[in-house]
Amino acid sequence: MTDIRAPYAYTRLLEAGLTEQELKEIGFHHGYWVDKAAVVQAADQHGLAQEQLMLNPEEVANQRFKSKLRGNLTSYLFEYEGAFRFSASPDHMRILGMEKCGDTALPVRVMDALLLEKTLYQVIARAKHLLAALDSKFVASEHASVFRDQQDPGKFKPRAPYRQGVSNGFRVNGQTFQTIKQIASAYGVSYERLRRQISESDVPPTEMSDDQWRECIDYANKEMRKTTDG
Repeated sequence: MTDIRAPYAYTRLLEAGLTEQELKEIGFHHGYWVDKAAVVQAADQHGLAQEQLMLNPEEVANQRFKSKLRGNLTSYLFEYEGAFRFSASPDHMRILGMEKCGDTALPVRVMDALLLEKTLYQVIARAKHLLAALDSKFVASEHASVFRDQQDPGKFKPRAPYRQGVSNGFRVNGQTFQTIKQIASAYGVSYERLRRQISESDVPPTEMSDDQWRECIDYANKEMRKTTDG
């Protein structure tokens, strides 16, 4: 059995004349989860094409939400901030089609939500695969030397700590900053807006000129004023 979340299939079958009780008998349960084979069978029985019941979220999700999904997820998973933390501007959240939900932000459109869910399951599956491979390596180290800092099975020799070099940071108008957050704070602009503008430029922040930094900072400042004035 392969369960899928199929809210549109639920709606289409209701429109085809089925009752909620009949949908439960097909196998729909909380959250519109249902066995895929049951949906296919129901479609055949009621003269509905399968593609009418099982839409691919990657094809019909909001394009702006889809295009920003990878970056927003990266910010959330690695930095615990960004659009999914509702830390972007209200205008940006509205354009993305997201709204505050507890201590997070979630899509307002069902297909965007399905695309997010599908992507998260892919991330989880890859993380589990990597964790399993890592665990296998540790198990193997009980019987053989598989790490560079391992002398013999079960015997490890920690190396001396690496000397941490001083980061060159970001040079802006003759001043050096270690993080983009520091730049945003120094110039009184939104970190999220500044980082978004930098990401949309073709120049890495470590290579940006003063003029390019000024353009990004001015843009972030202008966007912030729009929100304040609006």
